[in-house]
Amino acid sequence: MGRTIGMLFFSAFAAAGIFCGAITIRSLWQWLDSSNWQSVRATAELLQVDENDTSDGTSYRVLCRYRYRVGTREFVGDRVSFFDVGSGDPDYARNLHRRLFQDNEVGKLQCFVDMSNPSQAVLDRTIRSGLIGATLIFLITHGTIGVGGLAYLWGAKPPRQIDGRWRIVSDHAGTRFAFVCLLILHSITGITAFLVAILGFAGGQWVAILPASLAILAGAIGYGCYRYAFVSHPMTARLLLAAKDDVDPRMRLELLGRVPAPIDFEVRWAVPPADAQQVGAEDVTGEALSVTDVDASVSENPTTIDFLPPKIDPRMLQSSGQGHPSTVKLEIVGRLGTRGYSDTFKLSGELLQTLD
Repeated sequence: MGRTIGMLFFSAFAAAGIFCGAITIRSLWQWLDSSNWQSVRATAELLQVDENDTSDGTSYRVLCRYRYRVGTREFVGDRVSFFDVGSGDPDYARNLHRRLFQDNEVGKLQCFVDMSNPSQAVLDRTIRSGLIGATLIFLITHGTIGVGGLAYLWGAKPPRQIDGRWRIVSDHAGTRFAFVCLLILHSITGITAFLVAILGFAGGQWVAILPASLAILAGAIGYGCYRYAFVSHPMTARLLLAAKDDVDPRMRLELLGRVPAPIDFEVRWAVPPADAQQVGAEDVTGEALSVTDVDASVSENPTTIDFLPPKIDPRMLQSSGQGHPSTVKLEIVGRLGTRGYSDTFKLSGELLQTLD
């Protein structure tokens, strides 16, 4: 139930952030695609500043209906800008209205037309770097919360039973998947913000400092996500516990993709201290068991490694102050092929019965 509520909560944030980002990127793409549109004389039939009062304040936008001709055909357009959304800045709308009105009065009003599809036209091709930067803020804030939360819940799947054997995911699986998704999100955001900043500065817009700042922020977040996902934890795995009544006591490590030899890692048990809230309290660990190519049974595509786990030392349980701990961790540290590998798997509740 809690997982479902979490998915719904983060979905709302993800939808809001991605929606704003998608509109912005779509508008920017249309603006770039219109670079070869041709200017055509137009006549405005309706031209006004629309003021819309909302709970967040008043938003302003220019409304215009205009006619133009391409060849012998006449068309009616109403698109003023590719970034034709209301904003709380009345100066932009009023200045644009004043300029269009003056051009229309003297017969110099021009619109830009896609000659391959003359029904597509726009009056103003000015890029609005400040407005785009403001909408990208939602992609960074709401998108990070929503996408990160959804990816974490998706990656940190709860244990499930397969043919009598429990499968659990790594403690790092949810976090790593979240950081991979956030890396993609902030790479797109950073590239978009950087492009908008360059175009804005080229057009003499000082407000382009906003998307420039967002590009730096997105780059910093993306770099941190990259470091965690591909340097600190380049891979995560799933662990299949041995069935309680199975004659084969080996555990199975499942990794996505093929991992070349050599395989060399250590496995050990760890028990949290009885007073886990104590500042500086550390897990009580048992003796590590080395697992190499000789000790493991390996199959490919994807790679699965079967190995014998170490025995749980009763003295470790006594040192932790928990005769019957509620949580036990299996720690794996070493190398798989040419890559470092570090994982932790938590066993609690029904999973602990497999260790008896």
